[in-house]
Amino acid sequence: MTSTTGVTKDRSEFPQTGGDGGDLTAFVLTHGVCSSSEHSYYFNGDKKGDFTYSFKKGWNHVALSFNKRALKVYFNDKRVVNLPRVNQPTWLCFQVPFDYINLTFIRNVVIAKGAVALYDRDAQDVSAVEKAIQETGKFVTNNILFDTGKATLKQESMIEIMKVADYMKKNPNVRFEVQGHTDNQGSDKINDPLSQQRAEAIVKALEGLGVDGFNLKAVGKGSHEPVADNSTEAGRAQNRRVVFVKR
Repeated sequence: MTSTTGVTKDRSEFPQTGGDGGDLTAFVLTHGVCSSSEHSYYFNGDKKGDFTYSFKKGWNHVALSFNKRALKVYFNDKRVVNLPRVNQPTWLCFQVPFDYINLTFIRNVVIAKGAVALYDRDAQDVSAVEKAIQETGKFVTNNILFDTGKATLKQESMIEIMKVADYMKKNPNVRFEVQGHTDNQGSDKINDPLSQQRAEAIVKALEGLGVDGFNLKAVGKGSHEPVADNSTEAGRAQNRRVVFVKR
């Protein structure tokens, strides 16, 4: 139930509870994921603060970001911890409290290198969207992914969606038609409503990031507007895309 990553090899040196961090602990969150909405966070064994957040039923997304000296934590894309000046973490601990064994699970742990200068993230992330909109009036991406045959967004899709959200919040008068496109695998009876549901899922995710839903319209295009040869896997991959068209 516990997953750890870092430079320390001896598990006896890891903390046994969230509050007992010890000298090696960079950051620890302590929370009651089943019945409690009270949370605490520690750095180098010292308690830094408390906050209240109620998890939704089912799977929840937790993200931790460290950039040079700032450490931030997001629950379902809402920032709940912001430490502007801390030392670089040396290891992380993902831990399920003993009271919740067999009730709580951890999956899809992703560790990614950002390498983006502090305070420059928005400028770099939004630049691709801005450039495409200025030059063509639309932003086309193959980086918004879904579970096969479903309208369930994969977690890694949030990186691209956040770029669009940042752009729209900086340009609050811009309106987008969010087009979902599929390849030709399967019938139109399946692909047409699936592409609509996927476009709606993207709109919902953008709204969750603070974008005004009034500026968004979901449109499912199915497989009717291919941009590549559907007879090859590479072509089908290009056709499975999302297009944000400025209206």
